[in-house]
Amino acid sequence: MRVANSYVGYEYDETKAYEKNGKMYVSARCKCDRCTKGVYVTRVENGQPIPHPAFGGICLKCKGSGFITKEVRLYTDKEFEQMEKASIKAAEKREAAREQKMKAEYANKRAKWLEENCFNENLTTFVYFPADSFEVKDSLKDAGFKFNSSLLWHAATIPAGYEESCIEVSFNEIGEFSAWGEGHFNPDVKRIIEDKIKKARPASKSQWIGEEKDRIIDLPVVLVSIHGFETRYGYSQVVKFLNGDNIITWFTAVDIKFEPGDNILLSGTIKKLDEYKGEAQTIMTRCRLKSLE
Repeated sequence: MRVANSYVGYEYDETKAYEKNGKMYVSARCKCDRCTKGVYVTRVENGQPIPHPAFGGICLKCKGSGFITKEVRLYTDKEFEQMEKASIKAAEKREAAREQKMKAEYANKRAKWLEENCFNENLTTFVYFPADSFEVKDSLKDAGFKFNSSLLWHAATIPAGYEESCIEVSFNEIGEFSAWGEGHFNPDVKRIIEDKIKKARPASKSQWIGEEKDRIIDLPVVLVSIHGFETRYGYSQVVKFLNGDNIITWFTAVDIKFEPGDNILLSGTIKKLDEYKGEAQTIMTRCRLKSLE
């Protein structure tokens, strides 16, 4: 006869076993896990145990006996084997249920992350690549694109009318999922996206105008855009012009009296010959604008 594994270590006398409801039981005992020989000790001072002041320090769990006595079921070898098999089967069932729950949670978290970050079920997203995204950011947002500092403007599916303006990017190229279904971008994701966009964009025709410190007088240009922003020195604007295919940029706080699309004459000094997103840009300073007559 044997007892369940949870009662291994208990003391019992098998000869005193008794039958109850057709099953065998025995009275078994083990040392109380709450006290020391029936005394509930709260602390030790100078090497001496100090009993709890209530009830004279008698442990209420074992009533001062120092032992816990329980009625324990006795199993035959056949019953014990059947119980072990049932226990293993139950554990396997619990593990299968736990794994199924974890898979469902993983799938839900992954699907939520993909939706929030504008990736479709094929783990791809579509990135808008033309260089003038800032000028059209409102229309991109209305079309369903979402902005991310690494992926820039992107969408899970290509919005109508943007078929020629998007590149497809696979999440497997730029990130990975954790064991909990959370997506994480690789440290070099921004560089990867920039390289893809650079390859997708047509070669810029913009060229620099003149040399640094040259003074330009009455250059015919088209005002493309005016964007204001706050700096630690106050309000400023970036003003963009086109002279043919050549891009000219002016950073200023001067109030511009013209509107985007106006043809005007530009006079100013070349401050710097720069390159931005693969396009040659002539940076001007101390500019003056007048109507093209």
